[in-house]
Amino acid sequence: MIPTRAIVVTLATAIGALAYSASTSASFRESIVVRTQSVAEMRFEAFDVFIDSGPEALGAYQVELTTPGGRATLVEVAGGPSAAFDRPPYFDPQALLGGDRVVLGDFYTGPDAPRGRVPVATVRFSIDGPEAMQIGSRVMVAGNAAGRQINAIVEVVPSAR
Repeated sequence: MIPTRAIVVTLATAIGALAYSASTSASFRESIVVRTQSVAEMRFEAFDVFIDSGPEALGAYQVELTTPGGRATLVEVAGGPSAAFDRPPYFDPQALLGGDRVVLGDFYTGPDAPRGRVPVATVRFSIDGPEAMQIGSRVMVAGNAAGRQINAIVEVVPSAR
């Protein structure tokens, strides 16, 4: 049997560690405060991200998405329905803590890389207020499976899923 004193000391240590962690993560705490202040007007919206590589096979991409106005917070990044890009793309997890910018990127080196308008990701945001959400986007770089740069266009549309 574990002595009562050992349990109390363990619990006190755990509570102290949590309190210290909470006091040192101001950005996390601030994002919680922002979320709870306007829960009544908060909603969630999903957007599908497409890369149109034209006739070229899409082997890799890096795109920037922006949400001007500070009304949106990224809450999830998921892969697209394309077999080549069905896993979630790489992104900076700091984007989940707030900010108005996220960079997504992924690659595929298989022999059957998709061409044309390819669904590569779905992003979900929590949005404050009833106004329509506008997402800015731009292709930073795109390439084929051989690593050569290609021209591509990014399109972000409200998700039907």
